[in-house]
Amino acid sequence: MREIPTEPISFLMPVCNEEPVIREVIEEWRRDVLCHLTHPYEWIFDDCSSDGTTEILSQLCQENPAVRVIRSERDGFFNAAMRLYRAAQYPVVFFTDSDGQYIPDEFWRLTPYLADHDIVHGAKVGRK
Repeated sequence: MREIPTEPISFLMPVCNEEPVIREVIEEWRRDVLCHLTHPYEWIFDDCSSDGTTEILSQLCQENPAVRVIRSERDGFFNAAMRLYRAAQYPVVFFTDSDGQYIPDEFWRLTPYLADHDIVHGAKVGRK
């Protein structure tokens, strides 16, 4: 059973040249997480892509007013993460990659801890 967060959420995703997978990642997040939320959310991408990723994200912005894309120079993961954290407007912030390595449905494994903790951190187990 999903424990729905009781506050609005900022979903943050750095993205760089993910054209082969970004449509699938977007659809998985929509289907497995976003459609179940009862509070507002924002979905922010920091995009430094030079392939077709930018066009896919632009289309997503037109379809969903909760989506924002920060266009940036390719200046490293740390800088992209900092821009995203600074752009977040909601009290709960969820940071993840956009390359399809994380399973969106596992978001729900973290939500039971949100009410009682200031920081909840998930990690891959047995990562190689």
